[in-house]
Amino acid sequence: QIRRFLSNLQTPDSVITLYDASNPAGRLHDILQEAAKKKDGNITAQRVWASVFKVEPDDIQTIMAKLFEVHELVSEVRRLIESDPDLNHELLLRYFPRIESAIFSKGIATPWKPVGTQLDAAVLDSLKYCADALKDSFTEDPVNQDELEGIDQTLLSLEGMIKVSSLPQNLRVALLEEISKIRKSISMVQIKGVRGIKEAMQSLVGAVIAHQEELKAQREEDRQLLARLAETMVQLDKIISKSLRMYRLFRHPVQFLISKVNEDAEASDEIEVAIDE
Repeated sequence: QIRRFLSNLQTPDSVITLYDASNPAGRLHDILQEAAKKKDGNITAQRVWASVFKVEPDDIQTIMAKLFEVHELVSEVRRLIESDPDLNHELLLRYFPRIESAIFSKGIATPWKPVGTQLDAAVLDSLKYCADALKDSFTEDPVNQDELEGIDQTLLSLEGMIKVSSLPQNLRVALLEEISKIRKSISMVQIKGVRGIKEAMQSLVGAVIAHQEELKAQREEDRQLLARLAETMVQLDKIISKSLRMYRLFRHPVQFLISKVNEDAEASDEIEVAIDE
């Protein structure tokens, strides 16, 4: 494998086609490959990253937030490679200074061309080998982006309803904070993968447990609102558990939430069926 890697470094025009795009190194490769495709000499780094992240070019806050997460992704890949004593760290990580320089150049308003030239075939091929080295540690099946976007829109709607609800202030603030974390993790799935959503959902599990007393006695309209949130979490849990090929994380906390906020046995049974599917 190392011989093949060295050979490809010497012949940048050769193509390595097989790599795991779902692990951190594979995701980093795909993000930088998309950026490297931009060849227009007059385009700015800001417009390139906006295109890669599929956001508006003038949304500087989102662009910078995503660039920060990409930089964190670079650090994560470095740590994972260095943590395996059987890998050739020097060889696999030799282009990482160039990668870091391309991500945080002199500024996003600068011309892209001198930045993009750093992301040549050798750099991208090295990330494919990093992805191959990590393939046994990270596996995610592709997720349906339309389904994630649909859940994000539902969560956005729930945010508005919770803000004007009669829920206790501390419970309202806690739920809004957890929903915001989940929505952010969905927006960052291109960079952080489905595991980022899993971590955000685990945080919501903690919030449900911490606020179980407040969940015991709510008005009917608030019980319906919380039941809708529980149903949405069931849907999202099904998506991430399928992608990660693991048991659902949210089954029991959802059942707990439903038991606290829904006094209608039939409605509870309907949701139980959705959980068990």
